[in-house]
Amino acid sequence: MVSIARERRRHWVEGKLATLTGLGPWHRRILSVALMESGWHLLVAREPEYPPVDRAAAFAVGRTGVFALVFADEVPGESELRSVRRHAEETFANLYSGRRQYVPHMIQVVLVSSADTPMAADGRFRVATAATLRSNLLGNDKALQSNSARHLAKTASARLSGYERITTDEAPAAETVEAEGLFTEVEVREHERDRMLGRPFAEWMTFLDPEQLALVNRNFNGPARFSGPAGTGKTVVALHRMARFAKHNSGRLLFTSFVKTLPTYHRSGFERLAPHVGDRAEFTSLHAWAVRFLRQRDVMPRLNTDVCDNAYSHTWLKAREHLADIKGTGVEYWKDELERVIKGRGVTSLKEYQGINRTGRNRVILTDSRRETVWKAIYEPYQAILEQHEVCDLNDVVSAALAELRRRPFEEPYGLVVVDEVQDFTLLELQLVHQIAGGRADSQLCWWGMASSRCIPVAGRCRMRASRLSAAVLFCGSTTATAWPYTTMRSPSTPPTSSTISMVARDSSCATPRWSYPAAAPTDTRGDGRMSRRD
Repeated sequence: MVSIARERRRHWVEGKLATLTGLGPWHRRILSVALMESGWHLLVAREPEYPPVDRAAAFAVGRTGVFALVFADEVPGESELRSVRRHAEETFANLYSGRRQYVPHMIQVVLVSSADTPMAADGRFRVATAATLRSNLLGNDKALQSNSARHLAKTASARLSGYERITTDEAPAAETVEAEGLFTEVEVREHERDRMLGRPFAEWMTFLDPEQLALVNRNFNGPARFSGPAGTGKTVVALHRMARFAKHNSGRLLFTSFVKTLPTYHRSGFERLAPHVGDRAEFTSLHAWAVRFLRQRDVMPRLNTDVCDNAYSHTWLKAREHLADIKGTGVEYWKDELERVIKGRGVTSLKEYQGINRTGRNRVILTDSRRETVWKAIYEPYQAILEQHEVCDLNDVVSAALAELRRRPFEEPYGLVVVDEVQDFTLLELQLVHQIAGGRADSQLCWWGMASSRCIPVAGRCRMRASRLSAAVLFCGSTTATAWPYTTMRSPSTPPTSSTISMVARDSSCATPRWSYPAAAPTDTRGDGRMSRRD
């Protein structure tokens, strides 16, 4: 049975929408959906010929976020979609709730169709009909407090010309919830439970610290590295950058990490930021990606980590009589030397190994003769055992994937690749993720790690510490270096200073890149052949 309060609300909504003479009956029906719910605010375009082109017909602002409503029975062209999103994000840019700043790319573009069978969403927009719009608006997690929604709508309305603001704060008495409504009582209780459990996530899903949001929105003309201590929100910014990219572009995305459990963990967070991207976004460890890629290309070598572990143990039994007396080393030190310094850099000859710069390896100096001992006592026997069993290790898998991708690149490379915990990656692994992103100087590749990490040396040509540049890895061949923009993130509770926030920026007008260095940055002396973190 319909309540009297709901009927009063319906008459109020009809009266408000009737003042907008450009609206047709179907437009009023659609716009009434939000106004029939408490706590919602509507910004409706005032157009003689409704709806407008290249911008939203209306903005709905409520507890589940900001929605840009576009009336369309077919997917608009690329330029029109870009114009709609650009106008929407500019409208809600630089809006604050306390010290936190609203994240404009969290606006959901919704194509509202009059057809019973709507278009398919692709991550840049959502799709709804008159029958599904209510669930599209109300069926999301809570993203805004009521006062934040009110403030966003009021502030956006003040800067928007040609839009009428209608707020349910002025509506008559609240509606009565009917038992046979969209949600049952059990579903409402479950929704409230989920909302409470998800509250910390929702707080940073919609609002970010201004410095974090600046990094989300910053455009780079190539790869970029972001770095900062634990707790500064590096992964939050990474996921937001991915979500923003997905809403502006149609390409594939990859989030990868050395730790195989991290991508799966962060997938759920990303899906809440960009719920309609679908399978365009992949979350997987780099080794799992490489194995799947090689199997798809039907060139997967035989990987057996148990044989590899036994091979090293057997090798060390004989090698320790030659190397155990070197101070500051041990079985794990030489395993890192093999896996990260030699194979992790793609070193395949003794001469190349003797030429690389090992500064930082726990101050252990290896002369050419000692390196020859390491090569003959560890590398060659280890490789011989693998060849005898016709197996490979994970470094070989990465190397094979890199070679295959260089031999036959993707016709359409990934639009964006995000690397988390980059300090754990070897040079070979970073070369692979760069190739996945297209292998160009302007490839969209973001990597994230601890501020104390250091880029490893490559064939004796370059060594870069966090106290200097902390930005570059040699990717473009053996003699050409590509250095990347570098940002150090600070804790949100710490005021920004020149030493805590620094951006190494490339001057594109110069033939030779010029760099400005941070005034101060953490140093790292671990030096174990990786871009390491100092705990």
